[in-house]
This record gives sequence, C-alpha cells and structure tokens, in this order.
Amino acid sequence: MIPERSSYIKQKKAEGWKICGVTPGFYPKEILLGANLLPVEIWDPAVEISLAYPHLQPTICSIAKIIISFLKTDAANLIDVIFVNHICDSLQNLGSLIHDFGLSNKPILFFYNPKEPYSSSTNLYLKDILKSLISGLNQLNMPVSLEKVQEHISHTARNYRLISKLFEMQSLAQTFLGPMEFGKIIRSFGYLMPLDFNTSIDWVINDCPKDFNIRYRLVLSGIFPYQHSIMEYLSSRHVTISQDDSLFLRRRIPKTFSDEPEDPIQELINRYLSLPPCPTRGSDLEHRAEHIIKLVGESNSQGVLFICTKFCEPEYFDLPYLKDSLDSHKIPHLVLETEIGEPLSMANFTRLDAFLEGLR
Repeated sequence: MIPERSSYIKQKKAEGWKICGVTPGFYPKEILLGANLLPVEIWDPAVEISLAYPHLQPTICSIAKIIISFLKTDAANLIDVIFVNHICDSLQNLGSLIHDFGLSNKPILFFYNPKEPYSSSTNLYLKDILKSLISGLNQLNMPVSLEKVQEHISHTARNYRLISKLFEMQSLAQTFLGPMEFGKIIRSFGYLMPLDFNTSIDWVINDCPKDFNIRYRLVLSGIFPYQHSIMEYLSSRHVTISQDDSLFLRRRIPKTFSDEPEDPIQELINRYLSLPPCPTRGSDLEHRAEHIIKLVGESNSQGVLFICTKFCEPEYFDLPYLKDSLDSHKIPHLVLETEIGEPLSMANFTRLDAFLEGLR
C-alpha cells in the first residue's frame, strides 16, 4: 500500500528523521538522506494561494506562490531545513524572498545545478557544489555519511528500474493503471524514502487493482501534470498514461546509473549528466523533440498532452518547436495551461474532450 503523505512524514519525524522541504527541481536526494534528512518535495499542498499575493508579482508561476503560501501555514512547522533548487528565476529567488520576508526561520540550502550544453568543466563544477552541499549540512550539525549515501544510491537505482518497468508494462498492455491510481504512486516518489517507494511500487505492479477499460494512451508532459483534477478527468475518460516527460518524474531519472559505484559522489554526477532533456536545464530543442517522439513510438501512444503551468517561461519557450516537430511526424498533441492547485476550467475540459474524440 502507498502511505498517506502527512501521516508518513509525521511517522518519520517521530522516528528521529529531520524533514527537508524541497522546492521543485533536480537535487541529490541521496546526500540529504545520508544526513538523516527526509526530502519532501513541495509541489501542490492544499493551501490558500492568496497568502503569497503580498509578496509576489501576479506574473509569477503558481508553484512559487504555493511554496510561499505553504511556508506561512502551521504545516510548515514540520520542516527543519528548506532546500531551494535553481531551475528558473522564480524559484531561485524564493530563497532570498523567504529570508527577507521572514517567512521561515529554518536554514536554507541552495543547489545551483549546471545548465546545458555541458563542457569539460561541468564535472568539476558538479563535484564542487555537491561537496559544498555536504559542507553546508555539516555546518548545520547534520553530518553526511557517505556509507549511507552509497546505500541510498542502491535504493534509488531500484526506484528507476521499477518505474521503467511500470511504464513498460503499460506500453505492452500487460497492465493498465487508471490515472488516479497511477498518479498516486507517482506522487509518492516526492516524499517516500527510496526503500519505501520500492515496496509501494512493487505492490502497485503486482497487487493493485487494474483498469483494462482503456480507450486512449497518452504521453504526459509538463512541470507537474499529476494534479488531482487532471488525473480525475483522465480517469473518467478511460485514459492511460503510457509514458512520461514531466519534470516531476522521468526528466529526473537518469538514462544510465550504477547500483554499487566505487565513488558515490561521482555516481551522482554521472547520473545528473545522463538525465533526459529538460527546458529547465537549457536542453537542446532538437534533442528534446527527438526524445518525446521516441517516447510516443516506444509506448504505442496516440498523442502527447502538455500540461503547462501558467507563466512557466522554460516550458513555453520550447512549445512552438515541439509542436512543429510533432506535427511533422503526424503525432496529435494538445497544450493545456493550468494553475497548480486549481481545478481544470470548463474550457480546458471541452478542449480535452475534443482532443480525445479526435484520437478515436
């Protein structure tokens, strides 16, 4: 079974784990775990987003607003450390805003991941920022055990294999999970410890009730498409998520990885450098289009559904080229603009219905 998020976090807190609230992006989960910190990603907690309005411009994405709003609630008291990823200007600036506005008295860690194209100095840069993170944790009296990092590297390697297996089963019609069930297990990737995630996804693959009444097969793309209202709608229309191109999931899963590397830090570097293309890392447009087209073919998908967060510049910059590339390969696609934490609009429901009808 999949543990419920809030109760799981409280359980781990009671067991002696400290909680690290992580903003969306790419981060070395294994290093945080090696410091006895449970990474809990902040994507769409149920908060009143208007709490952020006095602090952020209207044209800032809803993810940034939700994070600020969450930190102003009592639920944020469970967090011991805040980890800020640099994937865009809005999220990079959150660390300063949190400090300047006095929104939290928790220590803040920053992770400035490199952008493409990579060069000969990228490896050295990554090593430096990983060592800097370890040093920062040591200064917070949260020493990092490289032995534990190695252990969690092994567990996350199995995470990646099981996620790939789940998608392979979906594409080969060996099993079909409805979007609600599928979204639930995928979302747990953002708060479960790797070993617990392995147990949960094993259960999903082997014992979770399956839905074989499938009419449509789609590749899901975007920053965070696994929102409840979207999954609920796709379930009602008998859609299966046959592949993923989201920042939340598969853009953060390396193409190559090792279970038991000789050097755990170098393994984390190698994993980062083998990630699939993503606009938040400045990936080449042609490579990204080729990657999505390959996902469609390998998963026998009927089309691509882009769930784009309003005001997300990295995502919107890529869309014109991606749409042209998909058109040239006669692959149906639809772009929906959404706000994280808000239900889909009736206009979006209508556009989705029309899109699915065209796939029959």
